[in-house]
Formats: sequence, C-alpha cells, structure tokens
Amino acid sequence: HFMLFFFFNDTATTEIYTLSLHDALPIYYCINILETKKEDGATQLTLKLDHLVHSFVEPNQPAVLGYVYEEIYAKLIALNFNQQDEFKTLSIGGGGYVMPRYLEAFYANAEITVSEIDPGVTELNYTKLGLSRQTKIETVNKEIGRASGRERV
Repeated sequence: HFMLFFFFNDTATTEIYTLSLHDALPIYYCINILETKKEDGATQLTLKLDHLVHSFVEPNQPAVLGYVYEEIYAKLIALNFNQQDEFKTLSIGGGGYVMPRYLEAFYANAEITVSEIDPGVTELNYTKLGLSRQTKIETVNKEIGRASGRERV
C-alpha cells in the first residue's frame, strides 16, 4: 500500500480527497482536492495533479477563474464575442474545468468541448468539484490524437 500524508499550516484548508497509486489511477499517480474557506465565506477547491496545483475552483462562482491567464482568456473572448454569439471551443485537458464552466455560465450558445485523457479527472469534476452531470460541456476522454481521428505512432 502507498500512503500519503499532508500537513498544512493554514487552519482554513482541509484536505477533502486523496487518490494515490493504490487506487490504480491510470494517468496520475496522485490527485488531491483541498478545500479552503475564503475570507468572504466562499469555499475554494484546489485540484492538485501529481502534487502540482492545477486548478482553483469555486463551484458556485464560475466567474472566479483562479489564474491570471484564465482572466486574460476571458477578456479576449469578451473582446471577440458577445454573450449571445455562437462559437466553438476546445480545451486540451480538463483539470478543474474552470474555463469551460465560465464559458457555459456566460456564453449560452457556445459549443464547449474538453479533451481530457484521464476519465478519472472528469469523474472527480462531477463527484468532488461540483460540475453538474447535466452540463452542456462535452468531454472526450481520449488522447487528442485519437480524439481527432488520427492514430498515434
């Protein structure tokens, strides 16, 4: 058995989920989800893949994007599309589905596709990170080469 222990100095942060090698995860050897209560009372979930912070998710606040680059993407999208426009997006890797959630909340006519090679990450978004199973976000759980119809060599 493989055991992981985590210690935090921040008393507002609680580890709420850990998946390790023992759980036979096919892509990542470890996934952690940490829950933090923010000063404004909101709950922020932090997704760590192989011990690296990947996403900051506030399930009930899709406008909270977490990283500056995501805020830049949102501004670029707003400069090019209005909220009623029809357009298509493809996210390579789902992580915490932060940008796809944002698009779904604010661009009702956007066609949103996520290519995520690890179905476990997708499932965690449903079971631990608050993504609705009724989402209009389409997820393709294949390597991108296969998702596009090409075989990898």
